Amino acid sequence: MQKKIRRQLLIFLICMALLWLSSCEFFGNSYYDEGADCQCTDLNADHKCDYCGKILNGCISIDKDHLCDVCGKETDDCPIDKNKNHICDVCNIRMGECFDKDSNHICDYCGKLTDICRDKNNDHYCDFCKALLTLCEDLDKNHYCDTCEKKIIPCTDKFPADHICDYCGKASSVCEDAGGDHLCDVCGITLSICNDNVRDHLCDICNKVLSECSDANGDSICDICGRLLPWLQINLADKCSANGLDEITVLDSEKDYIVLFQYSGAEPIDYWVIYDNDGNEFARTENNIPYVFSVGGRYYVAPVFAEN
Repeated sequence: MQKKIRRQLLIFLICMALLWLSSCEFFGNSYYDEGADCQCTDLNADHKCDYCGKILNGCISIDKDHLCDVCGKETDDCPIDKNKNHICDVCNIRMGECFDKDSNHICDYCGKLTDICRDKNNDHYCDFCKALLTLCEDLDKNHYCDTCEKKIIPCTDKFPADHICDYCGKASSVCEDAGGDHLCDVCGITLSICNDNVRDHLCDICNKVLSECSDANGDSICDICGRLLPWLQINLADKCSANGLDEITVLDSEKDYIVLFQYSGAEPIDYWVIYDNDGNEFARTENNIPYVFSVGGRYYVAPVFAEN
């Protein structure tokens, strides 16, 4: 009886030993390699066997959302862009656009060309990097820049001086004679001839003396200017002696001798004093008023300037 009990106890102990030898506690981390029947479980999703504590696997994100498919923790930072193409290497989400803070048309991140120089306001400079793109140019020869529309060159008429712009070929001026010499100031052609329409013996344009007083019909009146003859006109600004007296000679004549005293200088004249040949005051007369000499002889005249 005792032998039977001992035999049954031995068989029980052997079965328990075999059961323990086949458990995860015995095989530990190598039970998968040896094909053991024990199956680890990870119900709390911590990557470890709930029974033996073995690390079953690491974090993995099959759907590439940067979260572990097992434990839900982040697997890596987003974005990861090792090739610098603005796209995350893991999830393929675009992480940003090109930017160019130093305004050189090159993306500061990826190094690619972001844009080309443009000049929308037509000032010859790039609107972005301010580089000079063009110079003023006038292909249609209208004197204005084709880009910025600023006037870049005026009309010139030098070679030859023909009133035609040397640059654009258009008429630049008309003949005029500002100098009063009957010639065009630009091209030099003759514009007029001397003429005395006002009948004062002088050319109306150049003031050249064209004639002298004449009296063909013997009425003591000039046939041209209508003055009484004989006539003498004195301008002290043209001729003046050292003593300030201008000498005039009135020839003996049966007719009165008319003299017009004038002064064309800047100083205002009050009146004229006429002296005889002995230096005595003979008469006084106003400026630009004819004075009639009835007695021939030599006289002297001097102006008296108005006081300031």
